[in-house]
Formats: sequence, structure tokens, C-alpha cells
Amino acid sequence: MTIDFDLQTISVMTAIVVVVAGVTFIADTLVRRDEVAGRIWALAYLSGILTVLSYLFWAANNDAWWAVAVGNAGYVATAGCLWVGARAYNRRPGFVWVFVVLITVAAAIAALIEGPTGGDWAGAGLMFVAIAGFAGGAGVESLTGSMGANPNARALAGVLLLQSAYYAVRTVVFFSGGADSELFRTAFGTASSSFIVVTVTIVGAISMSVLRADRARLRGIRRPRVTDEAAGLALGGLESLADGWMRRGASRGRGIAVLAVRFDTLEAMTTAFGRNAADDMCAAWTDSVRQHCPPFSAVFERAPGSLIVISPIEPGTDARGIADAIIDGLLDPGMADLGGIRPTATIGVAESDPAEPDEGAPAIIARAEATALYAIALGESVVVATDAPTEPRTA
Repeated sequence: MTIDFDLQTISVMTAIVVVVAGVTFIADTLVRRDEVAGRIWALAYLSGILTVLSYLFWAANNDAWWAVAVGNAGYVATAGCLWVGARAYNRRPGFVWVFVVLITVAAAIAALIEGPTGGDWAGAGLMFVAIAGFAGGAGVESLTGSMGANPNARALAGVLLLQSAYYAVRTVVFFSGGADSELFRTAFGTASSSFIVVTVTIVGAISMSVLRADRARLRGIRRPRVTDEAAGLALGGLESLADGWMRRGASRGRGIAVLAVRFDTLEAMTTAFGRNAADDMCAAWTDSVRQHCPPFSAVFERAPGSLIVISPIEPGTDARGIADAIIDGLLDPGMADLGGIRPTATIGVAESDPAEPDEGAPAIIARAEATALYAIALGESVVVATDAPTEPRTA
């Protein structure tokens, strides 16, 4: 049993899908007060709604030939906004939107120039080329940056690249054989293009909704960075600072504790949400470490997800307590489960000997970092090194 649909039925069904998906996405955007990428994608759906309504109006009233120009411009704007939105999600600066606006206006003018005699395909050539280019750009952009690192963007990239390839071939067939050729009518006519539109609309709505929801979880963790004594110092400057603390504290029996902090879940965050989102999360975790260190501690970011904490300690102070406070801070209700991933850290601890103030900060820092690697191998959250660097003990 086969079911045959006429072109009018296909057009109406396509319009219903686009309008329903578009209204839902736009309404959700208004409720969320979304960031720039989400608002641009909502504009893409608004343009899509304008496109299908214009084409339906033209189908119902052949005297309204100008509706083809409006529909063509809306279709080009839809693909262009998907590209600009993807760039905005990846935080790529630029004025590509100016190019999209110019091409959109050109698509409308191309259809208006042909006038009533252009029929259904007035200005189609330029529109096909523009859609192929913008959809391809959006598909490639979805595989790079923050979107590329998010698995939820892969389906979106797939349908956009499919749309780009379809319109690239459709353009060649259109210019080589014309809209009346048998190949164009059967393989690249309204029925097949409607299938592409419905696929992009549905997959796009789902993928982009998930993408912006993931980004929305992270908006609340962006905090201003807290400066301290180590801000802006190179590692050599930090070592000089620690050496000074050891020399001044030696006469009073005071030393320093060096903590090598590794954020274990940073890699998972990068894979799930991309480098930009991971950087925001790492900044929030670093601020948490600063807040839970003793006063006058210096926190140095050696590399993304790798911190060196140096803190003066009184005689008899257990440096493990400092590490435990940092771990507890990361598990605070205000930090836990942000972005859907619970932050965890591994900390290697080394202490200076007040009787040996000339030991040197580089040696203690190296001991703390070696202990952190040992803790990772053991699967422990905190490991404190003994006086013998080769014999760290778990704590």
C-alpha cells in the first residue's frame, strides 16, 4: 500500500512542522532570556516561519508574486542565522551578519527583478547558492569550538551539511537543465526540498535546545576572578615569594605548605561542553580554592586545571586540613553539580622544614606535584608527602 501526497499537501504539512517547531523554540527563548546564540537561532526560526507562510500565500494567490521574493529572502536568512548563531555559540567575533544581511537582500531583489514572469522559481539560482553556502558554514562551525566538543551538536552538523550538499547539487541541476527538466522535478523539486526542510527543522530544534540548555547551566558560575599575591607572577616569582616566607618564618619555627591541586573533572567538562565552558568552570573552581585557603595564601595557576597553593603555616599545623578544606569547598552545595558534572580534585601536599629554610621552594613544589601524581595513581583525593619524597603516605 502506497500513500501519494500532492504538492499542496506536502507544502501545508511542511509549513505546520516549521510553524509549530518555530513557535515553540521562540517561546522558549523568550522565557529563558537566552544568550546571543539562542536569540539568533530563534531569529532563524522566525525567518523560517515567514518563508513558509509567504510561499503558502503565493500558492493561494498567484497575483501576489512578490511573496516569492519575501519567501526567498526568509529562506536565505534562516540558513544565514543558523551560521551566525553557531559562530556566536563558539564566541567567534566578526561581522559576518553584515554579509548575511546583504545576501538576504540580494535574494529578495533577484526575485523582484524577474517579477511576475519568474513564477515559482524567481530568483531561485541565487537563493540555492546562498543556502548551500550558509548551511555548509553552519555545519562546519558546528564541528568546531565549543559546539564541536559537545556531542549534541553532531546531529545538527550532519543535517546542515546534508542540506548544503543537497542545495549544491540542486544548484548545478537547476542551472544545467532548468526547473522543468525531468531530473529537477523528480529529484530536486518541492517534495524532496520539503523533506530537507522538515529534517533540519526537527533535528535543529532538538539539538539547539539541548545546546543552549547546556550553556545556560554554566551561566551562573561565571564569577569575577579574585586577585592575590600570585596574580600575574611567573613561576619563578612564586618561588621567590615562597623562599622569602620560609626564610622569615624559620626563626619562629614556621614553614610553608605547598599543595599541587589537579581538577579531575576538567577533561570531562571540556569534552561535554567545549573549551570555553570548561574555562568558565575552571575559573569558578579556582575561585573556590582561593576562598577555602588560609589567609595570606598564594594561589598560582600553573596550567588550566593545575594549581599551586603556597600557604604559611604555624608550628604543629596539619597541612592535610588545608587540602580537606579545599575538597569540601568544591563539594559545597553552591558548587556541586554545576554544569551537570560534580567537581572533584586530587591534591598532593608537601611541607617545608623550618630547620632547613634553604631547601628552596622549587624542590618543595616538585615534591608536591610528584605527590599529586602519586595520589592520582592511588585514586586518593589527598596525599601528604613525608620528608622522603619517594615515600608519600596517604592521608
